[in-house]
Amino acid sequence: MIITELQINDTAEQQLHLIASRQIPFAVAASLTAVAKFAQAEVRDHINETFTIRRKSGGFASSIAVKPATKQSQTAEVYTMARFAALQQIGGLRQPQGSNLAIPSYQNLSEVKVQRSIRSIADAFEMKLQGGQTALVRRKSKGLQFLYFLRKQADVPKRFRMIEIVTETAKRKFGRTLEAKVREL
Repeated sequence: MIITELQINDTAEQQLHLIASRQIPFAVAASLTAVAKFAQAEVRDHINETFTIRRKSGGFASSIAVKPATKQSQTAEVYTMARFAALQQIGGLRQPQGSNLAIPSYQNLSEVKVQRSIRSIADAFEMKLQGGQTALVRRKSKGLQFLYFLRKQADVPKRFRMIEIVTETAKRKFGRTLEAKVREL
């Protein structure tokens, strides 16, 4: 059996205490923030792969933000203020704010134009279809153009994996990131 005794003088003890009380919390906070920023990038990549993004700047992907960790608050957050993201995360039924949801009817994304109000579309009118469904259509020279299908609710599948991506990234990256930050001290 080997017994090792280590004696630390007062100056070294003060320096170790200083590192432990000031620098370690800083390294943890810096690691949490770095991992959150990496997770933010992965969530943005997921959005670009999974969703059809019409607005190239200032859209859904740019709404993914990070609240950095501090020495006092050892928590970093990855969040979004996009109000529709929660339903995309869990899936479920979407209810209209007014009387109906307007589900676009298009074959090609280049045909999609942002309409602030479906009632403001020139020459558009509501039409009841044989199955009882209502559509917003407009007359064209070759017949009718279906613009929107009007529904009382719509099933939204779970497509957004923000929580899962952030959790997986934190598990995968935090240990190595903290180790690197402690070595920098």
